[in-house]
Amino acid sequence: MHVRFTLLMLLLAGAGKVSAAQQPPPPVPTPVEVGVWFNGIHSIDVLDGSFGAEFYLWWISPDPDFHPFETLQVLNGRQWTSRAVSRRQLDDGNYHYSGNVSVTVNHDWDLYYYPFDRQKLSIVIETPFTASEIRLIPNRRASVISEFVDVAGFDVVGFELAEHLENYQTDFGFRDSRGREFSRLTIELDLQRDRGRIVIAMLIGFLVANLIALLTYAIHVSMLGIRATMVASAIFGAVGNMYFLNSQVHPAAGSLLIDLFAVGSFTAILIALLNGIVVDRLFMWGRADVARRLNRSVFGVVLVASAVFYALAFHAATGGAS
Repeated sequence: MHVRFTLLMLLLAGAGKVSAAQQPPPPVPTPVEVGVWFNGIHSIDVLDGSFGAEFYLWWISPDPDFHPFETLQVLNGRQWTSRAVSRRQLDDGNYHYSGNVSVTVNHDWDLYYYPFDRQKLSIVIETPFTASEIRLIPNRRASVISEFVDVAGFDVVGFELAEHLENYQTDFGFRDSRGREFSRLTIELDLQRDRGRIVIAMLIGFLVANLIALLTYAIHVSMLGIRATMVASAIFGAVGNMYFLNSQVHPAAGSLLIDLFAVGSFTAILIALLNGIVVDRLFMWGRADVARRLNRSVFGVVLVASAVFYALAFHAATGGAS
């Protein structure tokens, strides 16, 4: 009995080995080399949350039936087209597929730190083939930015091509865990705003309005009419500057520096107006000395407070922009 049991166990173990040996090995994905010659960014639209891009894209694959431009997916793109698509066989037997791609890409233009902001533009490319079938291998050595790239108001300070595996929460009907994982290629450009002239242009109106408000303190305490006229001029200057900035950065997008300078300017103007009314009333009540002392004191406080406030505004606006 013991001998029979032993023979039975040996037979079962052998059958298990045969069954394991008959299981097919896991598929080996086909490596597909991908390179980019990036030659244009255009149609930047802050309110629409998008930008347009042009680039020459090439793929190198051992598969003669691979049609990458027919299956190309720009995951964060709204629409894309390819043109001048070609295929040729290389000396090593691989096939070279190339073409020009035009795409409109979604992008969240975060302008909180404008004009000290940096923008990272990403274009995410994928194919309908799983990572068990195809791996996209970035050719970083040959991928470059063209000399034709000129992004108005920005300097291109970084360019990166990277691949990573994306695991989805669905198997897309493959009924297989391999259907959840796809090879994804990301083209990323790092843009830094050319801020020199922008800062001067955006703040000159606020600074002039503040200067006019400060000059009201030099007017005699009895001349409320002249002070009121100057305050009105300062208000028009500040409001005009706000209209100009709204044409550059929509209020919905927001900018910390613009908001802080607007608050500082209108606060200084309001204080100048209230101070003019108070010192005028004191003068009319026969308290000219008190009116002059109050006028000088308020001027000193506003001057120091404005300098400190605007210094802190610049610090806050540049602190998180790097």
